[in-house]
Amino acid sequence: MTASESVEQLSAQDCWGLLQSSNLGRLAVIRADGEPDIFPVNYVCHEGALYVRTARDRKLFHIAHHPIVAFEIDGSTPDAYWSVVVRGPASRVTDDRELRGSGVRGLVSNNPIPLHTAMKVQANTVTGRRLRRHTGSTSDVYAYEGEATTSATPVVEADALPARSQRPSHIPHVPPVDDRA
Repeated sequence: MTASESVEQLSAQDCWGLLQSSNLGRLAVIRADGEPDIFPVNYVCHEGALYVRTARDRKLFHIAHHPIVAFEIDGSTPDAYWSVVVRGPASRVTDDRELRGSGVRGLVSNNPIPLHTAMKVQANTVTGRRLRRHTGSTSDVYAYEGEATTSATPVVEADALPARSQRPSHIPHVPPVDDRA
């Protein structure tokens, strides 16, 4: 099996299926000082967005300065490893109807701190890949010499980007299940 045969790009529908099958992921933000940070969060999917319960804390402060975030989940099956990444703007949810409709009020958090605020990550892109399990590989690793500059990086036209970099045409939706009833 070649390396390209062992990596499968997931469809948007497959990515959302995996997102809906979990409730724990990692939210990557750019801090107000420009440095990256990452937070484990519980989440729920609703109409092409992810909803997260949070305290009035650093995450909200950071997204006020840099609203574009990345969110990632990963997992495994007996024959593969997989990863899904969502990218888009994050914002505080202020509409009561949206809070009710999204299902975020019923989201149980692993965090022992009371989480009275909700954030929404609107999915601009959702990408994923599945790597088939194999015996592992080792190859030579070379020290990179020289400068890594943008002038040395070839310009790639948008049409030539791999499917992983392109926005999905359809984001499937499954309504939230209200377990409180």
